[in-house]
Amino acid sequence: MRQLIESGSEGNSNAFIRASEEVVQEERAKQHHLLANDLEKILYGRSKAGAARHLNLVQRLPVDRERNLPLLQVQEPVRRLEGLGCFPTTTTLCWMKFCRDITGRNCWKSNGLYPADRLLFCGPPGCGKTLTAEVLAGELGLPLATVRIDSVVSSFLGETAANLRQVFDFIAPVPMVVLFDEFDALAKERADEADHGELKRVVNAFLQLLDACKG
Repeated sequence: MRQLIESGSEGNSNAFIRASEEVVQEERAKQHHLLANDLEKILYGRSKAGAARHLNLVQRLPVDRERNLPLLQVQEPVRRLEGLGCFPTTTTLCWMKFCRDITGRNCWKSNGLYPADRLLFCGPPGCGKTLTAEVLAGELGLPLATVRIDSVVSSFLGETAANLRQVFDFIAPVPMVVLFDEFDALAKERADEADHGELKRVVNAFLQLLDACKG
């Protein structure tokens, strides 16, 4: 901080940028992603790290081997909590009961606990499920990865489960908010006798992958 103020008062722009970048890196290391993003926007006029992060993720997207389609779509969220336009109780749930726990997860872990990091959205089309996922990503300062169920589901035997494994392998090492959109197309009841055995195996595989995921 001293270096930052000294370089700014002396008009040394190069030293000021270096000191500012160190402050941004320190805040990001503390999991203060929102503050780090805001500081970068002030410093560069845009989120430099966010743009680089997005490009890196897009270049590594897994694809369906049957049709060569990407299994996920990654975007930098632009919606924030104040634009959600929902009831105060929903806003409180999103921020106070979820985002706050995620941002304070180091405190949880120091006490041998882990915050809830998964949500199930349900409701009719157009009620704001996808929007809420983007808002959560924006509030947490993380990219939003939307899993494309139309690409994940394959006509080849065993390929759908293999695509799901590719998705989980991709999302596990990188902090991000992941949305399985239109998930009802995949999440069938395991006891449903109308579905064939392949889909039942896919549901079992998904639940196992979800339980094992540490991302």
